[in-house]
Amino acid sequence: MTDTSTPTPTPPPSSRKGLALGVGGAVLAVAAVGGGVWGYKVFYGQGDQPAQALPAKGLLGYVAIDMSPNGEQLLAARTTLKKFPGIADEIKLGGKDDIRKEIFDKIKGDGAGCAGLDDYDKDVKPWLGDRLAVAALDAGKGEDPTPVIVVQTTDHAKAKAAVPSIVKCFDKDIDSTEKPTSTAFSGDWLVLAQGEGKAEAAVKSAAKASLADDDNYSTWTDAAGDPGIVTAYGSPLGYQRVLDFFEADSGVKLPDAATDEAKKFEGAGLVGRFRDGGLEIEAASKAQADVATSGDIVESLPKSTVAAFAVGLPDGWRAKIEKAYGPMLEDEAGMSLKQAEEMLTQETGLSFDDIETLLGEGLTVSVDSDLSSDAFKRMDLTGIPVGIKIKGDPDKIEKVLEKVRDTFGKQGMPNGFIVSKKSGDYEIVSISPKYADTLADEHGLGDSEAFKKLVPNAGDSANSFFLNFDAKNWLDDLFKDFDAPKDIRDNVEPLSGIGVSSWKDGDEAHVLIKVATD
Repeated sequence: MTDTSTPTPTPPPSSRKGLALGVGGAVLAVAAVGGGVWGYKVFYGQGDQPAQALPAKGLLGYVAIDMSPNGEQLLAARTTLKKFPGIADEIKLGGKDDIRKEIFDKIKGDGAGCAGLDDYDKDVKPWLGDRLAVAALDAGKGEDPTPVIVVQTTDHAKAKAAVPSIVKCFDKDIDSTEKPTSTAFSGDWLVLAQGEGKAEAAVKSAAKASLADDDNYSTWTDAAGDPGIVTAYGSPLGYQRVLDFFEADSGVKLPDAATDEAKKFEGAGLVGRFRDGGLEIEAASKAQADVATSGDIVESLPKSTVAAFAVGLPDGWRAKIEKAYGPMLEDEAGMSLKQAEEMLTQETGLSFDDIETLLGEGLTVSVDSDLSSDAFKRMDLTGIPVGIKIKGDPDKIEKVLEKVRDTFGKQGMPNGFIVSKKSGDYEIVSISPKYADTLADEHGLGDSEAFKKLVPNAGDSANSFFLNFDAKNWLDDLFKDFDAPKDIRDNVEPLSGIGVSSWKDGDEAHVLIKVATD
C-alpha cells in the first residue's frame, strides 16, 4: 500500500538554500561520480526505478542514477575512472557504500547544521537504497518548476525517522519567503519536493499515472539503447516550458517553425553506460526533419587526421532556414534579409547565393597529426595543418573563393593566403599548402580502427566529430612544448579519443557520444 504520509516541514531559518540546491547537488553528484559516473542499471536486471514514484502529468525532466554494485557496469566504471588521477583522488570507487556516501554528501552540501545526518554509517546507511533521481515538475507557465528528489529506501521505519533531519538539513538556509521541503513515501521511495504538500501531491498523481508507465518515457529511454548507469528523460511539456522561458527571458518571439516543432516533440531519452573501456552517452528522440549524411566526406579524410568535424546539408537548407527563421532574424537585426545581404556583399563581396555555393552539400573541418608547436610559436599559420573539404561543385566553389581572396587582398593579405584545389567531387581549402596536398591526395580515415570505434555510425551520420589523442603522440608533444602542468598531462594521458555522431534511423533521431581510454 502506498504511504503518502507527509511530515510537517520544519519552520525555515533565515538566508537561502532549500531543496532546489539539493537537487543541484544531486545533479553535481551524478556528474562527479559519473565522470562522471553517468547513471547505471544492474547487470542482472533493471529492477524498480524512481520513475515509479513520479507522476507522468506535469513532469518536465528526470535524471536517475543507480548505485548498485551487482553487475558489469559498476565494475567497468571503477576500472575506467580509476585511470584518471583527478577522479580517483576526489571520489572513492571501492564499492556501493562509497558511491552512495559520495552522492548523499553532495546532496546535503557542506553538512553544517544537518544534525542527525552527520554519521553516514549510523544515520544514513541503514536505510538508504541503491537508486536515486532528481526531477522537475511543472508549476505553470511563467512559474519556477518544482524540484523533486526521489530516494530508494531499504528500511521504511528508519527512513521515516530520518525525515525530520533531512527536511531540517534542506531548509536550514531558506528564508521566510521561500518554500519549505515536503516529503511523502510511495512504497520504498522517499519523495522530497519544494513546497508544502507538493511531495504528497506528486505521489498521489503518480499512483494514478506514473512516469514509469508513460509511453513516451518508455519509448525514448528504450530507444537510447542498452541500459547503463544513468537514465534521463525530457518531456514534451519540458521542451515547451524551455521555449516559454526563452521567449520570456529574451523578449524574442519564436518563429512558427519552432513552436510547430515543439508540438511534434514526443520526448527525448538518454542513457549513459560504460563499454569497451570507455564511456558512452546515447540520446534518442523522434526525428523532426530531413537530414543529409556527411559520412562519405569525413571517411574520405587522410588516415593521419587527428580531429575532424563534419556536417551534411540537405537540399534546400537555406530556403528552409530563411522561411522558418527569417522573420525572427529580421526583427532582431532591425533590417530585412535583403538589406542584410547587401551589407554582407559590401563587407565581403559575397552574396547569400555565394555562401550556399561555398558550403556545398556538406563539409568537414579537419586537423592533421603533423601538428607542431613550432608553427604556433612562430605564429606561422601556413604551417598549421588545418583545412576544409567541401562536397559540391568545385568549379563554382572556386569562383566564390576568388571573391574571398579579393576581399582579403584589399585588406593587405597575399593573394595565395587561401590555398584551394580540386579533388574529384570535392574542393579543398586550407591556409597550409602542404596540408591542402594531403587532403587532396590521401584517404583512409574511415578504415582506421580508432575512427570506427569512436564514430561507429559515421556512414549514416548527418553530423560527426572525431578526436584521436593517440595519433603520433601529438598531444603529449604539445603539452611538453608548452610546459603544461603535470596534473593536466596525467589526467589527459588515459584518454585515447572522443567521437560524436548523429543519425536518423527511421522515425528516430540518435546522438552518440563515445569517450575511449587506453
